[in-house]
This record gives sequence, C-alpha cells and structure tokens, in this order.
Amino acid sequence: AQFESIKAEAIAMSMSEEVSAQTVVEEYQDEEDGKDELYLNADEAGKKEKAKRETERRDWKKLKKEEEPEDEANFAAGEALRLVTQKDIPQGEKGAAIRDMLARGILNGVSDTEFKGKEAITRAMVAEALMRMSKDKSVGMIDFADIKGDEWYADSIAWAVTHGIYQGYPSGEFKPNQKLTRQEFASIMYRYLEGEGVKMPEVKDFDYKDASSIASWSKEAVMKFDKQGLVTGKSEDIYDANSDYLREDLALTLSKIVNYMMKDNNK
Repeated sequence: AQFESIKAEAIAMSMSEEVSAQTVVEEYQDEEDGKDELYLNADEAGKKEKAKRETERRDWKKLKKEEEPEDEANFAAGEALRLVTQKDIPQGEKGAAIRDMLARGILNGVSDTEFKGKEAITRAMVAEALMRMSKDKSVGMIDFADIKGDEWYADSIAWAVTHGIYQGYPSGEFKPNQKLTRQEFASIMYRYLEGEGVKMPEVKDFDYKDASSIASWSKEAVMKFDKQGLVTGKSEDIYDANSDYLREDLALTLSKIVNYMMKDNNK
C-alpha cells in the first residue's frame, strides 16, 4: 500500500512537471508570437510613417510650386514678385490690377509709398512697361534731338522705335514726357500686340455717342481694343478719344493682357 502511494505521488509529480513544462513552452511561444506581432506592427508603422512623409513632401513641393511666380517667358519682369508698398492704391478691379503690375515689376510707383493712379501716362512710361513685357529686347540705333541716351527711358524708347511701336515727330524729337490720349494709347497697344502675335477675344460691342470724333488713323485700333475690353471709353456712352489715359487705366489694360498671355501659354 505504501508502495502504491509512493508510485501515485511520483506519477502526480511527473504530470505536474509536464503541465508546468507545457505552460512554460506556451508562455514562451506567446511571448515570441507577441514579439513577432510587435515587430510586424513596428514595421507596418514604419511603412505608414514613411508614406506619410512622402505625402507631406509631395504636398510641400506642390505648394512651393504654386507659390512661385509662374513661367513668364513672355516677360522681362517676373523673376520674383515684388513687395507692394504703395499706400494710395484703390479697392476694386483697378486696385487689383495696380498691385498685379507693381508686384510683377512691369509698372513702378512714383515713390515707395505712392502710385498716383490718377496721373496721365506718358510716351516714355508706356515704352518702358511694354519693353518689360516683351520677349524680344533687341534695340537698334535712334537719333532724336531730345534723347541723349543716358535717360532712364532711353533703352525702352530705342526698343519701341526699333519694333515699330512708336515713331518720332517731324521736328526730330521723340517727346518722351508727352501725355498720351486714349486713342493714341489704343494705337500703340494695337501695334504692340500685332508684333507679339497676341489675339484676344472680343467681349463687348462698340457703341459710343461720340464715335464720329475718333480720328481716322486710330479708328481701327480704338474699335478693336474697346471690343476686347482693353482700352474702353471714358464712360458707357462717351469714348472721349482725346482725353488723357491714366496710370490706373494703364495698369488695368496691361494686367488683362499679361494674364491672358500667361493663361494662353499654359494651355
């Protein structure tokens, strides 16, 4: 009986050891499985983090590209947009156009704080702006009694004359500071866009009470640019061909042309 009791105790101990051993194996296996799962989770998290960084990098590049100035192959200005500091810029469409042209460097203010949009434009002023916008900066020789060659506008006037946009006067002068009328400006812009090969769509009808007062030499240009919404009348029913064209009007005209040309280039 004692032997049987000892035998039973031995068997029980053996079974207990087997159970314990099995438990240890199972616990070890669970631990290893947990490590595997941990490694898998870590690897998956790493992949997700890498993908997130790649997405952020692509988004950043896209944002940077959008913030950079658009390709301005047609314009001299535009390497970088300038800070607009002028304080007298109005609200509305003309104000937006003024800021656009100042930022692109196509127009300048009269000072760091003033644009003076109500001042009349001059022959020199327009020549300078159009040269900045043009692809072709080549210039030829000019000979005018009132241009020495060291003025801020000398190169742009030489450029404008070379490309047939301007002519001098029979007196042998160019008269760079002479104001431009509405019909004179329309004629200049007509020749400029013809030279650049830019064709813009018509957006309105030409209908003014004083149409008969428009000079015959400018009539074609006046009608074309009015229909295109580029050089319109002084009011809805009065064109006023001999009125001064203002700096704010110049900004609006040039902004429309620049943005149309850039849009057309991106097609």
